[in-house]
Amino acid sequence: RSVIRSMILDLSNDGWKLKSNSLISLKNGKLATFTQPVIACCFLIIDELGYQKMDVDSANLFFNLIAKRYEKLSTVITTNSPFSKWSDIFQEPVLTNALLDRLLHHCSVININGPSYRLKDQMQYMIEEN
Repeated sequence: RSVIRSMILDLSNDGWKLKSNSLISLKNGKLATFTQPVIACCFLIIDELGYQKMDVDSANLFFNLIAKRYEKLSTVITTNSPFSKWSDIFQEPVLTNALLDRLLHHCSVININGPSYRLKDQMQYMIEEN
């Protein structure tokens, strides 16, 4: 099995993008050709899901990616959005329910509460200034 390193996908209104700024359109049935390495990799991390809303086409592409990996391969998703707000992200309640059904079926949810690790040093300075 393969692990794809440093391939970070950005699902935006323009389609999937690699962080190297090479735009790859997955519309019009091209999903399988581009995502085959992503579908086949044994461990996929999708970081910071939900910071931007997805248009309907992007949400469908994301659902297809998850559906093809369902019950076969490991996927980790990080997000600050509770599941109850995911229909706002995907803008399609039926698709969101189907997506959550697949993701939550065999998953472990780890809820991390507390102060931001990234802001810990900055918070110290803000407290000292006051």
